[in-house]
Formats: sequence, structure tokens, C-alpha cells
Amino acid sequence: MLKHKLWVVAGTVISLLMMLPVLSFSQSLESGIESVEEDTGIEAEPDSDTLWLWGEILAVNPEKKELKIKYLDYDSYNEKETLVIINEDTTYENVNSFDEIKPQDTISLDYITDSSGVNIAKNISVERLGAIGGEEEQEYMQEVTETNPEEIAKDIELETQVSE
Repeated sequence: MLKHKLWVVAGTVISLLMMLPVLSFSQSLESGIESVEEDTGIEAEPDSDTLWLWGEILAVNPEKKELKIKYLDYDSYNEKETLVIINEDTTYENVNSFDEIKPQDTISLDYITDSSGVNIAKNISVERLGAIGGEEEQEYMQEVTETNPEEIAKDIELETQVSE
């Protein structure tokens, strides 16, 4: 009976010793997080105000730095138009400046709407034919458009026969 009590006491002591580092680590981790928040003084600002659309440029107004864009509204599945203002904070992808954006360009746009309801562009990504593959992609696209549709149908027919 004495041996049994000794084993219980020893097991309890060992268990407590094993839990001690875990408890002290969790306390220091929490206090470390608090000190980081206090040191930075920066309040995390959610980026939930940023909106996105993908569409076609209908008009460019260089004097006012405005773009008129036609896009598909995914809530109503109707095409809509919107006006977006470009400012000095707007960033660009696949173009160097506002001056390179032309009507009929396809763009992906990140923007915000200010308190007066004006849409302000944050990032504009212009999709250009050949921007990725250069001349090779343009040659391929030309070859595809010049291909006879009957030849394509025969190729598809042959591929389906082989796979069956």
C-alpha cells in the first residue's frame, strides 16, 4: 500500500513538472502579443472597402483623368457602366501610365468609393493581347484564326475516335 501511494505522489509531481513549461510559455506568449500591439500603435485597417470589377474601357477622359467602364454586374447579370477617377496613388499593371489606356482595352480594376459616391481607382491591370507570349502568341492566334473550321472538326473527330 505504501508503494502504491509513493507511485501516485511521484506521478503527480512528474505531471506537474511537465505542465509547468507549457503554462509559463502560454503566459509569456500572451503578454508578448499585447506588447507588440502596444508598440506598433497601428490599428489594423480592413481592406473590405476595396471593390473589384473586370470590364471594357468605353471612354477615356485625359483632362479629368476619368475612365468610363462597361462591366457585368454579377448580382443582377446585367451589363452596367461606371465612371472611375484616376489619381496619383493609382498603380498600373501592363501599362506605365494613364496615357497608355485606350478605349476597348479590357481591364481588371481595384477601386474604392468615397463618401460622396465617387469611384477612385487603386490599381488598374490592362489585359493586352501578346503581353505574355509576345510575337509567338500573336503568331499562334493568327494561325488559329486562319485555320479552316472543317479541319478542326476532323481533328476533333479523330481525337475522340482514338480515345474511345
